Amino acid sequence: MTMVWEPEKECMQREELRQLQLEQLQAVLARVYMHVPFYRKQFDACKVDPDDFCSLDDLRRLPFTSKADLPGELPLRPVRRAVARRRAHPRLGVHVHRGGVHAQ
Repeated sequence: MTMVWEPEKECMQREELRQLQLEQLQAVLARVYMHVPFYRKQFDACKVDPDDFCSLDDLRRLPFTSKADLPGELPLRPVRRAVARRRAHPRLGVHVHRGGVHAQ
């Protein structure tokens, strides 16, 4: 028996799914363009405007980013937050003691 958790999303027609994916892509592109200077520079250098994306085929226009392209000064705040959250809420099967966290 197949489990369906979100029937409205998991069982939608292919065209509806593509439209949902496009809307989510447009939201992500707009957000990173507005809030991440690194990606704004990348988009501007390639003359990519997030508002011009009107199909999933437009993904080909996005600049490819490798690890070497990333500047060394990227903010570590989100990484530090994630590490602190993991320490505060260890996974199942992890033994917590005063000296730190150890997997069992």
